[in-house]
Amino acid sequence: MKKVWPAWLLLFLGAFLLTTAGVAKFWAPGEAERTPLNSYQRTYLTGTADKLDAATGKVETNLPVKITNITQIDPNKSHGDVVVFVTSTCVNIDTDNPPDCLRYSKQDPRLISNTQSNWAADRVTALAVEDPSVTNAQPVQGLTNKWPFNNKPITYPVWDDVTKKAFPATYVGNVTVQGVNCRQYHQVISHAPIDLGHGIKGFYNLDETYTIDQRTGKIIDQKLHDVRTLKDGGGVALDLSAEYTPQTIADNVKTAKDGAAQLKLIETTLPLVGLVVGLICLVVGGLLLRRRRGAGSDGSADQPVELSRS
Repeated sequence: MKKVWPAWLLLFLGAFLLTTAGVAKFWAPGEAERTPLNSYQRTYLTGTADKLDAATGKVETNLPVKITNITQIDPNKSHGDVVVFVTSTCVNIDTDNPPDCLRYSKQDPRLISNTQSNWAADRVTALAVEDPSVTNAQPVQGLTNKWPFNNKPITYPVWDDVTKKAFPATYVGNVTVQGVNCRQYHQVISHAPIDLGHGIKGFYNLDETYTIDQRTGKIIDQKLHDVRTLKDGGGVALDLSAEYTPQTIADNVKTAKDGAAQLKLIETTLPLVGLVVGLICLVVGGLLLRRRRGAGSDGSADQPVELSRS
């Protein structure tokens, strides 16, 4: 009887591929669409600002400004469902090539602000959550450093670290940035009371537009106008406009495209290839096995052939 192992091998391979396709289709998306636990990013915004000089009482105008956001994940506190972000935001007057982050202890006149924050977020929804491992003066709410996968044309709450509150960011339309399909959201904060430092009371106004990759939730671009005024007299303490640098946008686009390609491989390509190739293997394996068994049952394939004598 001829060997039938090729048929069984194809049947086993077909069953394996179909199982893999099912896992990739129905289980993998829930695992793939999660904020990774090894993320690190440094983004840059540039712009200009009018700033009150506390020493002279005069407002310096049209100062070049650089903003650096450093976001990384604390792997010791993050886990399967929750990711813990550690974020630094450094705002400097961009003269004489300052480092990304200046320290308050150095009393550098180029320093506008230097803040550090940490918060926990759901790895799927990207919304901030309360986590006992993260200490905050006040629970963080809304979206922080990332937006949801497959974000929708709706209004999302977005955390503002100046007021320590979440404010609505309203969907305003779709745009394409270097081949990436994005949604734009607009957030406005008006006349919010804040402490300007040194016990000085003031008001805070923010107008910010977020450009978000639809597929991965990656922030592609940000444009902001931040105005802080004195409560007494309404004089300007800070009037700052900034947006992502072209290099930061290009880096964000690449990250978004790489992430979307991985999701497509896991959620679309693998299930389709597994289904098609698996079915082919099952059909071919079944035909080979049937043929071998049929050939063996009538004996024609197993009988020796006698040579006729003349």
